[in-house]
Amino acid sequence: MPASLSGSSQRKSSSSACGDVRAGPQIMSNAGLSPQNFLLMIENSSALAGFWPDLRDCYLPRLVEQLGGSHPENLTSIFISESRSAYDFHGSGIRQYSSLKDGLKQFEFNYDLDNILSTTQIQTAVEALTFSTITVLVVSGPSNLSVRHLIVVVATPPTEFASRSLHDPWHDLPT
Repeated sequence: MPASLSGSSQRKSSSSACGDVRAGPQIMSNAGLSPQNFLLMIENSSALAGFWPDLRDCYLPRLVEQLGGSHPENLTSIFISESRSAYDFHGSGIRQYSSLKDGLKQFEFNYDLDNILSTTQIQTAVEALTFSTITVLVVSGPSNLSVRHLIVVVATPPTEFASRSLHDPWHDLPT
């Protein structure tokens, strides 16, 4: 078993909105301490609203913690983008937050019936991470590479706004 998944890296059990849950192993090692960028693409629709308290308070923080390992906050950037802005009906942008908690606390819902995450929005996020257009951290040392995580949170399958066909839009995303 890899060292990063061994029982010795398990964290203590903690109480949370999800009840007493034992935190899982860290997924990423902190060796090298490259900067980390997390981009959370979140469908802010009425379909997801009922799940939001548990996602916000328990599951998303735990996922980011496990992916991030024990990286210091000054080497971690949090970006959040919703499927549709609560105020601007022409789309949404990628915003940076000082912490995951701050970003999730400021997250708002848009209850329009056609508010879903599109494959185009996901593709744009992949490109932003790939081409480092949202990467703002620079580390001095032997490597300036960053670790990038894309987390997609949806309650309905992503689709294109222009066509709602039976074609599965997940097949269009790069692997």
